[in-house]
Amino acid sequence: MTNSQAYEAFSDQFALELDRIRDEDLPEYIEEVTRQLFGEAREANMAILGYAPDEEIITDGVSGRPPRDMRRGGFTRIQFDLDTDVLVFTLEVLKRLSPRSGSNRKTKAQTYVENHALFVDGVRVADPRLAPKNWNHARYVNLRPYARKIHFGLSNQAPRGVYQTMAFPLVRRRYGKMYHVEFEWFTMPSFLVGDSERLGQRQKRDTKASDQRLMRHPSLVLRVKG
Repeated sequence: MTNSQAYEAFSDQFALELDRIRDEDLPEYIEEVTRQLFGEAREANMAILGYAPDEEIITDGVSGRPPRDMRRGGFTRIQFDLDTDVLVFTLEVLKRLSPRSGSNRKTKAQTYVENHALFVDGVRVADPRLAPKNWNHARYVNLRPYARKIHFGLSNQAPRGVYQTMAFPLVRRRYGKMYHVEFEWFTMPSFLVGDSERLGQRQKRDTKASDQRLMRHPSLVLRVKG
């Protein structure tokens, strides 16, 4: 199973049958077959995922064109978008579990809840809905310098942390059949940790090799199976 599923209704096995159908009967036949086959694909996703992912029907290369409008010799398929769905869901979980700052002095960019950064195949992506399709590796990591402290329960709002004990099992339970979902410590380059706030002198000293462990932040990693 791939992370972006496509189910094509008409292939070589239907070619002979289509050749025997008159042009005026073709739209009705195509509609009947695709209703059955696409319905089976939707049911299979529901059985595996427990929910219906976003879908797109493509006919003769045109998105949104009804299958009954397929030309003779053309194709129609339904494509399920799991790439975007898993990234959006993971971010929603992380935000829901994140502690909120009680300080009015902190801007939105300075808060933990707004600093779950997404990297897709090594490239930072500002919005999971804009991530490229058919990616292989994605990582969420919080950029705040105190992310380690929150991980070890030093927040009354998140006494069990966020990434490993709370978000990780929720994401794995929902997407573990399609993705390898893993918790990892990620060594943060100093320019990333200082992305939202200037580092203090202690943070700067922590970039030395002897203190690299202090630059390791909790992260969630998603890898495509298969």
